[in-house]
Amino acid sequence: MDPLHEKIRRLRIEKHITQVEIASAAKLSRSAYIMFEKGESETLSIKAGKGIAKTLDISFVELFEIENSGLESLNFQIEIKKLEKKIEDYEKRIADQDYLIEVLKNELNELKASLTWEGIEWLLDELVNLELKNKNTNDKSLDSEILQYETELIKQLEVSLEKQILSEEELFNLFSHSYPLRDFLLEENISKPEFAKKLADYINRFVKIEKQKIEKLYNNGLYNPWDYDILKKHENKVRRKNKF
Repeated sequence: MDPLHEKIRRLRIEKHITQVEIASAAKLSRSAYIMFEKGESETLSIKAGKGIAKTLDISFVELFEIENSGLESLNFQIEIKKLEKKIEDYEKRIADQDYLIEVLKNELNELKASLTWEGIEWLLDELVNLELKNKNTNDKSLDSEILQYETELIKQLEVSLEKQILSEEELFNLFSHSYPLRDFLLEENISKPEFAKKLADYINRFVKIEKQKIEKLYNNGLYNPWDYDILKKHENKVRRKNKF
């Protein structure tokens, strides 16, 4: 098996091609090509090899399968490393884009959750205020308006759970942090477990969440500390009233 430089020289002579023509095809100076052909230089770039193969009217693969010489050991390795570096760069860009997409998705979900929370909170407070007014005045004209708020609240709650915008725990926190709802549910001599039960019953008017789960969340302390304070103040108020 001939070395690569001898193979090219033999094919060049057979095809009556001059050294100048081969050097031009390889984008080499005549002196540089002569050194290669004599075996004094063993390296040859892929681009030069392709030019030579085209001029000799032979496939690149066929030409270099005969003898890889220093081309495979050096230039191929250089080209491979260049391609590997490009791949690493592209992979990093893709990873950066994936990270950016994930960040944007999280921001979008947080915005959706915030808007949903605010919308449901507003509906709940408006509904409870109407119910408080109706409770105190027994104004039947409010029934239609209350029904509208109830219907819209049910719709918003179902969508938020179905699309996983808010979790059951987050909805529980939303209800338990409603000041109008606390005023609406608080009664004289009510205990904390009783209040938790009333809260569970009220929430289940609009969305099905296991009542025991709601009571457990409330009794285990997953609520604003204000919850405890307001109940204590209410109990103290009842005690003072009973004293007299």
